[in-house]
Amino acid sequence: MPSATALSTFLCYTLLAKEKLSVTKAFTAIALFSYLQGPMTALPGQVFALLHGMRWFTGSSTMDSGD
Repeated sequence: MPSATALSTFLCYTLLAKEKLSVTKAFTAIALFSYLQGPMTALPGQVFALLHGMRWFTGSSTMDSGD
């Protein structure tokens, strides 16, 4: 999937923005995509944990709290 992200970004940059993609820009973007791959993979789990924590905090959870 990271290659699909890079490819779609390069296509948008060249076709929609009408900019010329240089080698420097391409390799910089690929390096940034690989650097961000881990955090972006973990993001859905973090959002789920945040939503679960908010549900627990507001008391709207259907789970028994042990009382």
